[in-house]
Amino acid sequence: MLFGVFMYSPTLVEVPSAQTFLSLGMHRGVLLAYLLADPELSLQSILITNSVIGRKKTAVYVALVTVFSVLAGLLFTGWVDG
Repeated sequence: MLFGVFMYSPTLVEVPSAQTFLSLGMHRGVLLAYLLADPELSLQSILITNSVIGRKKTAVYVALVTVFSVLAGLLFTGWVDG
């Protein structure tokens, strides 16, 4: 998830980067977590969210997005690898 904070990729770039990650051996569950969290956890998005709703709510939002994205990736990995 820390990778997504510093690496902002526009929507049109996510599909080729996802294909690259898959070809390099990234598991689909990890990729799912990355793709879910990437738009919300970019540094630009966090700064704008912070200016709109405040620091505490932004911290909670970022924490919840991180936790639920990782949880979704883990559940997907467990479901696929069963």
